[in-house]
Amino acid sequence: ETTDYNAVIKDQYGNVLNKDVSWSLKTPANGVSINPETGLLQVTNQADAGTVVVMASSDGMQQEKTVTIDKEEPIATNIIINGESIIDVPTQENSPETTDYNAVIKDQYGNVMDENISWSLKTPITGISINPETGLLQITNQANAGTVIVVASSNGVQEEKTVTIEKVESEVTNIIISGESVINVPTEITSPKETEYTGIVKDQYGNVMDEDVSWSLKTPANGVSINPETGTLQVTNQADAGTVIVVVSSNGVQQEKQVAIEKTEPEVTNIIIDGASSINVPTQKNSPETTDYNAVIKDQYGNVLNKDVSWSLKTPANGVSINPETGLLQITN
Repeated sequence: ETTDYNAVIKDQYGNVLNKDVSWSLKTPANGVSINPETGLLQVTNQADAGTVVVMASSDGMQQEKTVTIDKEEPIATNIIINGESIIDVPTQENSPETTDYNAVIKDQYGNVMDENISWSLKTPITGISINPETGLLQITNQANAGTVIVVASSNGVQEEKTVTIEKVESEVTNIIISGESVINVPTEITSPKETEYTGIVKDQYGNVMDEDVSWSLKTPANGVSINPETGTLQVTNQADAGTVIVVVSSNGVQQEKQVAIEKTEPEVTNIIIDGASSINVPTQKNSPETTDYNAVIKDQYGNVLNKDVSWSLKTPANGVSINPETGLLQITN
């Protein structure tokens, strides 16, 4: 601000003289200056409270005027927020990410003040929060593209900063497989056994995507197959104990799930007898006659077992006998 000073020069008789006047400050003062020709005093916001002495000079004569510089108590009038104006939404893998915001508080004179600051968001935003004491902004993978307004407050004064939240197009980055991790090989009677597998496709932000998936086995396995469209895994009684790896694919991304195939120890569950179902009684002349019977022994999975067999007749019958070791049936007249 400026204040105009002027001087009237008089001689010894009190008459006004038309003389040039030069102006100065007796002592330099911060933020205060005077035009040496015009007497225009300029005071800036950097001036301190106190006094300055304005001096007017002409033909070796000087005159002084003490000017009081008044200054109000400093109050916060401005907050300058520093920090990023654009933030990218982090992927699920990198979430959360943080960005630091800080603020400089100035009084009405432009001087920096040591005052506490509180931080907030003007409007709540999903996936974004700010520490009210430190100004540390946290953003998670759940944030949406758009804008968020950071607010800094101190002593009734607020300042806002608009921050742009950017988010790239979604792409498949992960597939979560759900389904059994252990499957028991079914018996021959209950074969085949089916187990459903499902795949949830997610983008880089962890959001579920409506994308098709295809299914396969990493390595072919006897008695195990999977429907490439539905993810239905079929295990038959011919499967071996071990592991199979279920693979789900979508848009060039694959995920694997290891499935244990368990099989109990084989035990005899079925005996198949092969031989004649009807025999004619021989004549006296041709008696005795023999018929051979044999048996195939199978376990619960339908596999043939190499086991000893003993033979007998359920009910004794006249003229009929069977070798308990060989299964040779003898019939007489």
